[in-house]
Amino acid sequence: MEEQIYQVNPNVIFEELQGGALLLDTDDFRLVELSSIALIILKKTDGLSSVTKIARDIAIEYGIDESSAFQDVRTFYEQLSDKKIVRLLSQEP
Repeated sequence: MEEQIYQVNPNVIFEELQGGALLLDTDDFRLVELSSIALIILKKTDGLSSVTKIARDIAIEYGIDESSAFQDVRTFYEQLSDKKIVRLLSQEP
């Protein structure tokens, strides 16, 4: 299984709000609203941790099924990658 590692775009700033966060991409001044779980994933996006590790950590921390957590994390990264909020750093075999 490939291990994908993502990093937050350095031109993105965010402000935590009750129940989530607002992101601002300073390249195109686009605002993106995040839910509270999406914010948790974003905070774990450090450019070192794989999608699998982040999903495993969330599953343990919140007592949810690891495969469901993996699907949610992967979908989150796909959506934010399309918006250039995060970028794929590497895929390791």
